[in-house]
Amino acid sequence: MFRATLLHRCFSSSSPKSIADRSRLLPSKTPTPAPLDADEAITFFNAMLASGKPHPTWQMNKLLAIVVKSQRLFDAIRMYRRLERGDGSAASDIHTFTILLNCYSCLGCICYGFGILGLILKRGLNPDVIFFTTLVRGLCVEKRVIEALPVMLRMEEMGCCPDRAAWRMLYKGLCSLGDWDFALDLCQTVFVNSYAADSDVVIQLKSICYSAAVDHLVKNGWIARAEALKLEMRSKGIKLDSIAYNSLIYFWCCVSELDKAKDVFFEMMEQGVYPDVVTYNMMIYASCRSGELGEARRMVDEMKSFSLFPNVVTYTSLIGGFCRAGELEKAKDMFNEMKRDAVHPNVVTYSSLIDGLCRNGEVEEARDVLDEMQTRSISPDVVTYTSLIDGLMHAGEFEEALAIFDEMKNNLVSPDVIIYTSLIEGLCRANNLKKAICLFNEMKRRGVTPDVIAFNSLIRGLCRASEMKEAYRMRCAMEKKGVLPDLITYSSLIHGFIQVGDWNIAIGLFNEMKGKGIAPDVVTYSSIIHGLCHLGDLQRAWFKFVEMRKNSVSPNVFTYSSLIYGFCRANRFQDATSLLDEMWSRGIIPNVYTYTSIIGGLCKVGYWTEASDVLNRMLEQGVRPNAVTFNAVRNAGLAEPGDIKMMQRMESVIKEQIALYAKSSLTNIS
Repeated sequence: MFRATLLHRCFSSSSPKSIADRSRLLPSKTPTPAPLDADEAITFFNAMLASGKPHPTWQMNKLLAIVVKSQRLFDAIRMYRRLERGDGSAASDIHTFTILLNCYSCLGCICYGFGILGLILKRGLNPDVIFFTTLVRGLCVEKRVIEALPVMLRMEEMGCCPDRAAWRMLYKGLCSLGDWDFALDLCQTVFVNSYAADSDVVIQLKSICYSAAVDHLVKNGWIARAEALKLEMRSKGIKLDSIAYNSLIYFWCCVSELDKAKDVFFEMMEQGVYPDVVTYNMMIYASCRSGELGEARRMVDEMKSFSLFPNVVTYTSLIGGFCRAGELEKAKDMFNEMKRDAVHPNVVTYSSLIDGLCRNGEVEEARDVLDEMQTRSISPDVVTYTSLIDGLMHAGEFEEALAIFDEMKNNLVSPDVIIYTSLIEGLCRANNLKKAICLFNEMKRRGVTPDVIAFNSLIRGLCRASEMKEAYRMRCAMEKKGVLPDLITYSSLIHGFIQVGDWNIAIGLFNEMKGKGIAPDVVTYSSIIHGLCHLGDLQRAWFKFVEMRKNSVSPNVFTYSSLIYGFCRANRFQDATSLLDEMWSRGIIPNVYTYTSIIGGLCKVGYWTEASDVLNRMLEQGVRPNAVTFNAVRNAGLAEPGDIKMMQRMESVIKEQIALYAKSSLTNIS
């Protein structure tokens, strides 16, 4: 069909009704339908030529422009050639030739521009500043800057005064040659010779060129030279323009130097160069990234006071900042304010809000936000899906996460390694190793290369399930793929092999990681010490404990608890209580299992008074005994008949504490 009826009405008659039907090609102050796409524009163009009737050139130009904007450049050139064949429907004007020039510029064939200029002059048309600026831009893009300079000089001869955009384009091109000092000298010479009679014009042009130089230096990372040139400008009374200031602000924001960005911002205002929306957006984004959300909000109010209206970038920066700071209510308020101000959220806005909601555990609301964005015809991208899937996995909603994952693939959004890793990690936590392995294999089939985090997630899951043979095979596979095992890989494997009693493999991996220059951390050392203590090899456990402190690795509560357990099993209670004292002196609070190890050990050998003292100390320090503590006391046995009362008293105290804990838990739930 393709609007056959509309086309028929447009070109079958010249009645008033046909004019109304062509409203999409006419200027109008009333809201218009959706703009034409390239295919529709070509169809209209062909129909207009086929009608054999004259049509305004501006209509033809508008259709040409739509095709060029869609990057259908060869189609646009063919349309121009049909127009030039002399069908009598319209004559090319300067705007037609400018569109044609832009086509050749985009194709990298700016050399045709001089031929187009010759054709324009031959037809008695006057090239305007837009045509010349397009020609200069094309020459500069193709590094033919030396040819662009004479074009600029001839513009005045042809009665066309170059504007700021044209001079900036030329000077940026000169800077791109690599010798900006030469470029600056050349331009100053040209200005003095061409505009000596008008000093104000010379100052304005120098401002353009110096600003372009600063912009060029900043974008190439030569910030010191840019700052020096800025100081030179100020000494000569030449002002930077807003583009150069924005480049400086952007640079300092990118390197997280917010204070320096603020200095440039305030200098800009002092020099009478007013910030635009882009300037404020950069400052607001940097403030949000630095956690200065109050300052960011203040700048939004300030820009409104200057009649600069926040756009989608402004609001998205603030929403992202509030979400990262965990201030979800403020993020939601900003999101609602954005919609009240008729600023339409984009995929980045929605993704930021979904990520914040998921981080805060509000996955149901995050799912509602996803539904809203799809209702508004905004397609979620890989970042959106990653945030939601990760949030669902952490919330334990594995089936929902997998459903979203399938939806993502159905919507032709390709999953990346981050999404696969999140799913694999969550499934391993849920002990669904079969599905985790299936996803890992799917990831490889789809050409997504697993990284060290993906391998570690699966290895850790296999170790938790005591599937050590498969875990070790996965470690070998990652090395074959060129992915080097890291500290987490080794720590997971060492802990896993210790859990299944394969001490020799564990210690071999421990020595291997040190041989590869991977320093063990507190988790690795604690796993080794825990395993040795359970084997009863206290001498080697103590050696590793000394070694870890020598290597500046601070023991944690798990390390101390393992050693205390080992000493208690060997009836070395003096060493166990010494370690308990050391824990407190280092600010490490013993947990219930640390105390239970000592209490249970003392009770077993009949040291009931000492055990009771440890229990009292445990209570004084706010550590509540649990059922394991109770069983350790009850199952200890008795050395003397007189100890029964002591045992009963301890049991009574522990049961009372357990009851109090149960009562407080029920109160919190209700």
